[in-house]
Amino acid sequence: MPGPGGPLVVVPPAGRRKAFPSRASSPHRHVSRLTPEKLREIQALLEAKGLRSSASARIERRSEEGPRALSFAQERLWFFARMAPESPVFSIPAAWRIEGGLDRERLERAVARVVARHGALRTRFVVEDGRAKQIVAGAEEVRLPVEVVVADGENVARRREVALARARELAREPIGLAEPPLARVVLFEIAPTEHLLLVVLHHIVSEVQSVAIFARDLAEAYRTDADLEPLDLDFTDFAAWQRERVEGKRGEKELAFWKEKLEGHPGTLDLPTDRPRPPVQSFEGSTRTRALAEGLAERARRLAREAKVTPFTVTAAVWAMLLGRLGASEDLLIGVPVTDRNRAELADLIGFFVNTLTLRVDLTGDPSFREVLRRVNEFHLDAQSHQELPFDRLVEELGVDRDLSKSPLFQTAFLYQTTAESGPAVHVLADGVQLVALDDPLAVHTGTSKFDAALVVWDRGSSMDVSIEYATDLFDAETVDRMLEHFELLLAAALDDLDRPIDDLDLLLDVEREELARWNETDVELESETRIEELFERVADATPELLAVEGDGISLTYGECETRANQLAHRLRALGVRRDEPVAVATGRTPDMIIAILGVLKAGGAYLSVDLSHPAERIDFEFADAGVRLVISTSAAEAALPRRTEIRRILLDVERESLSAEPMTRPEREGTTRDLAYVIYTSGSTGRPKGVALEHLGLLNLSAWHRRTYEVSPRDRATHLAGLAFDASVWEVWPYLTAGASLHLVPEDVRLSPDRLIAWMAEHRITQSFLPTPLCEALVHGAGEGTLPKDLALEVVLTGGDRFRRAPRHELPFRLVNHYGPTENTVVATATPIRCASEETGAAPPIGRPIDNVRVYVLDARGRPVPIGVPGELYIGGSSLARGYVGREDWTAERFPASDLDPGGRLYRTGDLVRWRRDGELDFLGRLDGQVKVRGFRIELGEIEAQLGAMEAVRECAVVVREGPGGDGVLVAYVESDGAFDAETIRTHLASVLPEYMIPTRIVRLETMPLSPSGKIDRKALPEVDLSETSEEIVDPAGEVEERLAAAWRDLLGLERVGTNMNFFEVGGHSILLAQLHARLVDDGFEGLGIVELFRYPTIASLAAHLANEDDAAGIDTAAAAKDRGAKRRAALGARRRKGAR
Repeated sequence: MPGPGGPLVVVPPAGRRKAFPSRASSPHRHVSRLTPEKLREIQALLEAKGLRSSASARIERRSEEGPRALSFAQERLWFFARMAPESPVFSIPAAWRIEGGLDRERLERAVARVVARHGALRTRFVVEDGRAKQIVAGAEEVRLPVEVVVADGENVARRREVALARARELAREPIGLAEPPLARVVLFEIAPTEHLLLVVLHHIVSEVQSVAIFARDLAEAYRTDADLEPLDLDFTDFAAWQRERVEGKRGEKELAFWKEKLEGHPGTLDLPTDRPRPPVQSFEGSTRTRALAEGLAERARRLAREAKVTPFTVTAAVWAMLLGRLGASEDLLIGVPVTDRNRAELADLIGFFVNTLTLRVDLTGDPSFREVLRRVNEFHLDAQSHQELPFDRLVEELGVDRDLSKSPLFQTAFLYQTTAESGPAVHVLADGVQLVALDDPLAVHTGTSKFDAALVVWDRGSSMDVSIEYATDLFDAETVDRMLEHFELLLAAALDDLDRPIDDLDLLLDVEREELARWNETDVELESETRIEELFERVADATPELLAVEGDGISLTYGECETRANQLAHRLRALGVRRDEPVAVATGRTPDMIIAILGVLKAGGAYLSVDLSHPAERIDFEFADAGVRLVISTSAAEAALPRRTEIRRILLDVERESLSAEPMTRPEREGTTRDLAYVIYTSGSTGRPKGVALEHLGLLNLSAWHRRTYEVSPRDRATHLAGLAFDASVWEVWPYLTAGASLHLVPEDVRLSPDRLIAWMAEHRITQSFLPTPLCEALVHGAGEGTLPKDLALEVVLTGGDRFRRAPRHELPFRLVNHYGPTENTVVATATPIRCASEETGAAPPIGRPIDNVRVYVLDARGRPVPIGVPGELYIGGSSLARGYVGREDWTAERFPASDLDPGGRLYRTGDLVRWRRDGELDFLGRLDGQVKVRGFRIELGEIEAQLGAMEAVRECAVVVREGPGGDGVLVAYVESDGAFDAETIRTHLASVLPEYMIPTRIVRLETMPLSPSGKIDRKALPEVDLSETSEEIVDPAGEVEERLAAAWRDLLGLERVGTNMNFFEVGGHSILLAQLHARLVDDGFEGLGIVELFRYPTIASLAAHLANEDDAAGIDTAAAAKDRGAKRRAALGARRRKGAR
């Protein structure tokens, strides 16, 4: 965290007033707010009167020499510093202006005297018996040079800019732990009487208050030009005292308190991000700041006084509310760094006096802001009374899952910083010379972040600023700026009405409201009084000789289709077909299918398309549910139909002669565009198929949009290949037959084979085609450069029906467009072009913007629009909505609720989780019921599938959760793979791009994925996997590398026998032991091995295989190879960091 510009702003305890009935305040709650002098004075008075609290046993100086133990916080920071040695995340930079005539030599002497006073600055860190130790060098052994840089520039203003820019660069240069001083001092000369002083301290020996102590002591040493008074203690004395204290009974009580408070904790902050979380946290970050509106700070302080809480509590409550409203959770864990300087003898020391409290915020039960304040204040007061337990000890005791992708327990923090707590703004160095703090505490920043997002409130007395330090791997600056605006909006709304439920507080910014309205400006004039068959008739009248449909060895012109359809329509009228009556079409994919659906519409009915591959029981159910009296079929197809004597069958081939006797003229038109056009059945969540009733108006709108968008003309030749019970089969017909184009029916033995299909398209000179998503992905990703037929005429490929997981890796000779739409909205609701992978970020392509006369809304659980970037349920309105479900008014009322949001007065709730992107397109995130929890982590299965699908060898994939031993959820991946299948290779790839908890336990190869009739992966048909516990045999190490690794395991874990298939963390390993293992292996010649790799490859077999892949067999075990590997890694990391600094 910043402050100033560094990783942690340490806030003193905030609950200084008793609040809502109540907990007793901690007797030390205010200690850290007192000056060092006042602390010493109070402690002397207490000692003189013989009064000491249980916490006041004085820390004594230790006499032992040599390596000393680290504090708990130091130990964990040392561990992470070893994981990211090239990152400046653990540096604390600060900068001041020096005004007046500066004596440089005197400044260097002053710096030397500060180093001599504070042993922390003379500390180096070593590994002894596998554990980190600290050694404090003598004052005469360590020199902290003052580097002088003369800023260039044509004037003072320019030189100030240059100096500050260079200071930012140097702040991002990491400081190593091996040799003291763990600090850097740079002086920039801007003018003879103006300088910029940069001081960078390593966090393992300092925190923000140490920076203030450094500035104070530097000023005193410069002013007096004499040695500083020696200190009674050293930080190592505190570290030893802390360990004794925590490892005793007091530590046990503290631990019991926190275990109770954090029982059932969520563990993961599911905040919506701009990009998927990388498998290893890079700590790369940035900061955005916003000044709160005038008067808002004072209103917050006034509320704090009236409610007997602190401004910390008020603003922390709002931060928690914002996280909850952004989709994180109703049960939140927020980190609150606090100072360990609650003792007078520590007040003057530079050192890492930091602990982190976990603030758990309960937002359940629709509380008011007043109630949230009470909950936050109560928990925080309790937490402060138990703040001695080191956070790092708590993490280990709770057994938090080890995950390199994020910080443990919480991924967000909150800090409240006042001007007074930052130290004096001005230090007098000498007459006419002073050290002046920069106005902006974030002017010099490391460009890092330890959390996903952390909010800092800067209370400046008359005003208040808020900053968010954020992980740039996850968020864009524009997203964070919006978060700050939302914070201000929510704070103002909460202050306006303390008793209003927090979920009722408006979170939508005015600019977002305007953007959402603009993105839904889709109105296009439509021939709303013209039925779809009338448009076909216009083409037939104007150009009867044009080819309309070709397939099954038969070609029909528009004129021939018109005549036969008219004759069939007269027959249907004679059989009593009425408006809105469903008539089944069961001809299979033949030209007769087109005659049948045209005839039904001309007669005034609605067609129900039957997929003959469906079980007879399913077809029978649909006929009964829809009340079908008539079915149009052929003698070849009728065998697949259920035997219902009450249903009249018209077999087109058998009755061809009698039908030819019917009038060739059009029957008298009946009905409007609000009549049913077709009924299509979809799978229901209850297991009962649902018949969706769709009107002519929606079909008109879909066809008009398609013709305009894809410029359909009589020269176009389009395919028909979608499953006949899939609504895309409707879409494949009407845009083309209302534009004079020809429709080409793809043979069954061709339509599901990418290779055969592309050859068939070339042969038939196809220009436009729809492909279900799995088929499209297979075709597109298999179409490498030079592999497509040279005579391919394809211009547009349309896809939809499932989540498109990855963009093509190369340019395609045709447009590729992704479509989204539920059956309940006439096939298509949104669309967007899919660009080449080189233009994408690696995430799945979006689903686009709404099409003509369709409006889309992303709503929260209360049916209100959510901000841009926040997940919500997708609702659809406009001209394409279905009428509802056949015979199910209850389902219709539930899924098509009335709404004031849309001009049409009703919406369809899709059950799909989406979010708006800043460019006005929608990201599809999955089904609302598609999010699962595994080991306490909330997981979107689609994210795993996207990474699986990104592998070259994977054609198709699906990930599901199966019940494992003991009832726990287990991730199972099913893969349809090209070439040799290697589950370990797949798992290794996933480990490089996903957090550990998202790696499937089992990876199963299938020859072909089971597909539903609509062309989607049929997840219910995926085979079960035996996940029962087995007594897996221990695999003994083989080869020198595995033997050496196993020896280290045995020594550290105290095991007589270890197997190469054992997981380090499942047989007693933890992070501290892992650090010791790393040190042991480095000593054993694996010098280039990083701690991160030990996390990624927690078995001996996987680690050995990883090492083997990096070096050839002859060189892998040599120290030289290990050193070379380490040098290369350090060089690569350094280059990446320097690039980021620029």
